[in-house]
Amino acid sequence: MEEHNRDSDYKPDLGLHMTKITPHAKTFNFIPFKMFHISRIHYNAYSATSTINHENREFCVTLDFNKEMYAKLIDIFPADIAVEINRIFQKSFKGVEMVNLPFPIEIGVKANLGKKQSNEKEEFYPFDVTDVFLASEGEKSKKNT
Repeated sequence: MEEHNRDSDYKPDLGLHMTKITPHAKTFNFIPFKMFHISRIHYNAYSATSTINHENREFCVTLDFNKEMYAKLIDIFPADIAVEINRIFQKSFKGVEMVNLPFPIEIGVKANLGKKQSNEKEEFYPFDVTDVFLASEGEKSKKNT
């Protein structure tokens, strides 16, 4: 696992931005959301971050997966990748672990705006995932509705 935390890499947080421009909106769809990695942040708690373009600006998006949504996410990954991630994450939790995917995987996500979080570098609002699917399936269902 490679660490890479330069301050210049930080993008503005989409969750924080959304609380300012649409304070009453709570549910959001991300199709596609390009995954490069997944982290186990606690027992049965998982997270992924990526950037998306919104209103011609690049924002950071943090998705949080509970145990059920993590299982659904892993089910849509290619089998060999899912096996490797599960192998790494089944070890006893000793601290945050991140697994880089061998290639980006585009997923679709429905999520609710989570609670405000902060660390030494930033404040952000993660999105709590309520549904996850392959982005290609999400595009098909959008065309059928």
